[in-house]
Amino acid sequence: MIFTTERLRLRELTEDDAQSFYQLLADPEVMAYSPSGPLSLEQATKLLTEYQVMYKNYGFGRWAVETRSNNTFIGYSGLAPLAVTGKSTIELIFRLQRDVWQQGYGFEAAKAAVYLAFTRFRLPSIVTLVETDNEAAKAIVKKLGMHSGDTINRWGKEVTCYWLKSLPDCCQGLEELALAKEHSN
Repeated sequence: MIFTTERLRLRELTEDDAQSFYQLLADPEVMAYSPSGPLSLEQATKLLTEYQVMYKNYGFGRWAVETRSNNTFIGYSGLAPLAVTGKSTIELIFRLQRDVWQQGYGFEAAKAAVYLAFTRFRLPSIVTLVETDNEAAKAIVKKLGMHSGDTINRWGKEVTCYWLKSLPDCCQGLEELALAKEHSN
């Protein structure tokens, strides 16, 4: 287990997640803002393996997000290396199943990843790239306190770079909550 929030648990992706991971990445609506679009089973399986290698190479990556109430996989959130405008940085990433949208899970999972970025991994900053018409993602990153930067063309689309250079106020006290939840399970 990587981290626990009020309603969610973040953990490393495993082979046991393969089917749920594929279903997430094969959904055209979920993948509407992904440069690759929906993935095949073969592509999703390869990506799962790449994400697992990332844990070994960096100590972090995209973590499975599951509900604490019933341990159901609902997506992933995490951190990944990214080069933006010629600079290496770390990107905040989150992607959840459609049936859990509009329930605050995206913000909760992203907030946990931000907290880990600045506390456990002691990163100096993080970015996220959001397509200019992705209103749901923009709402989450703004709620996280991320600052809007340049709009660039990436993957043939206009994306805005949002950034953070320190732990935002919305993450204060998160570790104490995570520890309390971990000990109550």
